[in-house]
Amino acid sequence: MKDKMIKELFQLAMTAIDETGDYVDFEISGYGPICSVRIMEGGFGEGKEFDGWYDLVSGDNDLAEEMRQEAFHEAKEHLKRLIERARRGRLEVAV
Repeated sequence: MKDKMIKELFQLAMTAIDETGDYVDFEISGYGPICSVRIMEGGFGEGKEFDGWYDLVSGDNDLAEEMRQEAFHEAKEHLKRLIERARRGRLEVAV
């Protein structure tokens, strides 16, 4: 399940990077958080706060799974919002 979540977030992160002007940072690790997604809407700015920071924690107990699921869904929805906004903006320009 963890691999599936990471792959889905990676695909969304790549799409957001390709299609939006937003800053998306994606990191995977074998220690600590297994996956982190950080987002700055409107692009990177030095000293600017992240608009979203999502850590999928490691661990095999119920609490870790619950925290991982919550972070996954929040990151997924944030990335989808960015992509949808960018696509909507391109459609409006085309019309």
